[in-house]
Amino acid sequence: MKVDLIAECARLAGQLETLSSSQTQLGQKAQASLRQLATASKAMLHLMRQVSENYIDLTAYETGSNRWSEARAWWDALPAGKLDSGQIEELVRRRSATLARLYRASVDFKSIAKFSDAELSFAREIGDEFRIYKKVWSRLKSLMIEGRPYRLHNEGQARAVIGLFSLLSKHGLLASFDAQIKRGGEVRVVEAAAVVPELRRAPLGDEDRVYLRYELERRRQTLLTGGWFEAYSYYVFHNMLSRWSADFEIYSRVQYEANIAAKALSRGEIDLLVTLQDQIVLVECKSAELSADEATRVIQKTRFLRDVITGMGVREALFMLVCMPAESDEAQTQLDRVEAEGIEVVEPQDIRTFLKGKLAPEAGAG
Repeated sequence: MKVDLIAECARLAGQLETLSSSQTQLGQKAQASLRQLATASKAMLHLMRQVSENYIDLTAYETGSNRWSEARAWWDALPAGKLDSGQIEELVRRRSATLARLYRASVDFKSIAKFSDAELSFAREIGDEFRIYKKVWSRLKSLMIEGRPYRLHNEGQARAVIGLFSLLSKHGLLASFDAQIKRGGEVRVVEAAAVVPELRRAPLGDEDRVYLRYELERRRQTLLTGGWFEAYSYYVFHNMLSRWSADFEIYSRVQYEANIAAKALSRGEIDLLVTLQDQIVLVECKSAELSADEATRVIQKTRFLRDVITGMGVREALFMLVCMPAESDEAQTQLDRVEAEGIEVVEPQDIRTFLKGKLAPEAGAG
């Protein structure tokens, strides 16, 4: 948004002159202060005109904060899902300063998608409580592949498992779930909510079994198995930067294609693209253990994007990998490779704490 700072200063100087001449009821000291203020405003107006005529046009000054907030308001008003080609062009060419800079650096945007309120709501709930749900969620992912029910062993474990299943059901990721109880040759099917009270009254014997049976909503399975990592990262960034009243842009699931100088054509997806002041943050999300091939792909993409961003003159770029902790020596080796490239590795439940340490000073400076 462009503002005529000369006109604004002239209006202020006029108002101060009027105020100075009209407040005759004030004492001499107060009147003298008003006259000094009016005189100072005229002197500032004179200097601003000199600057505008010789150095920077202050009659059409681009205000950064309004530009950023307008771009964010336009993005926030978009419906969820993939942007069409016209929306991408509008965003890149006329709305987003960040995407425009990348476009001028020979990066083309093939697809951009926005999370729905429902996706963000689920991601927020599971992400904020992931320290509780982490083991249950990891186990459920394995059982889903094998098509097996979830076995319950005791009251404490059942409470955590049923808590996650209830969350999945609440957000429409499960079509149904119940419990099958086998005790002393008897087999019963009960509502899941009845399991914890029963285990409290009578713990399971060595031959007893309790299984949670479930039916997934297949259309939303990708959100459960890892898509929520991206949505939760988006939610935390947006929420924290908004609370800091920072100037920022944030975009999700950005598919790009670029051919920089003599380098080979590069295609890829940025799970989350954030700009804050003169800092760009690029977030990659992985819900499975990192393989050697995946680590190589992350490293190559990071190197390419780092070269692009350096050529744009951006002061600093932060690369993040949001993933689960390594459970094997091989996976830890791959995470070590990633970290050696200057990529910050963060678990989902630690994003908020990490950002406070990395970005809070930047936001406060604005």
